[in-house]
Amino acid sequence: MPARLRDAPITRRQFDAWGATALGIALLGLLLGLLLGPREGWFARDVLSAFAVALVFAMLFIVQERRHPEPVVHLQFFRNVHFSAAVLSVFFQNMVMYSTLILMPQFLQIVQQRSATESGLMLALMSGTSALLAPLGGALSDWRGRRLPVVIGAALGLIGVSMQALLQTITPIWWIGAGLTLGGLGLGLSGAAMQTTALEAFSADLSGVAAGLYSTMRYLGSTLGTALIAIALAGDSSNVAGYDRAFS
Repeated sequence: MPARLRDAPITRRQFDAWGATALGIALLGLLLGLLLGPREGWFARDVLSAFAVALVFAMLFIVQERRHPEPVVHLQFFRNVHFSAAVLSVFFQNMVMYSTLILMPQFLQIVQQRSATESGLMLALMSGTSALLAPLGGALSDWRGRRLPVVIGAALGLIGVSMQALLQTITPIWWIGAGLTLGGLGLGLSGAAMQTTALEAFSADLSGVAAGLYSTMRYLGSTLGTALIAIALAGDSSNVAGYDRAFS
């Protein structure tokens, strides 16, 4: 074993078990309330109880994170404007992206009666363009700064989402493909710049914590997006009105 690795000092950190537990229960209560609401009614006892549990444990989580020397989530990070903008952007970006990945195949196959092949090709337009544009987005970020690819990507993504909001039963396939392509272009161009912005907001010794919090917000966005799709469809994937609510 290299001496540099063998002799490296081991820093023992105190894991914030109570904070992690409170966060998990708060998120579980929130998701449970969102999923039960459309089925049992938003003022049903079980739904209100789930939201109450989420609220109480969210407050306990905030108190715990402010007290613990090694918190699960460094709340003071959100005081940094650049970091907050980056993590909120990736939160909403992933919420929209995962909602689209779940909702679009059902819309195409159930509502428009298209084949699974057509559905897969439409999703490939978004994921494929995102993968192709990601290296360009990173290079553009290094060349012209972080702001330009984020602004261009956000504009393209907004146009793509707006096109999805106008979907109807008779919407032509080229319109759907164009919207998904624009969304993929936006994801590819802005992804690297947003993550770099989040990591550059703090010193190198805090970059790992910043990266972890950035990933947490990304996963929370995808989780919330999935729950909102379930609410919009209200348990009936054949309900055309549900797709109208989801896309809007």
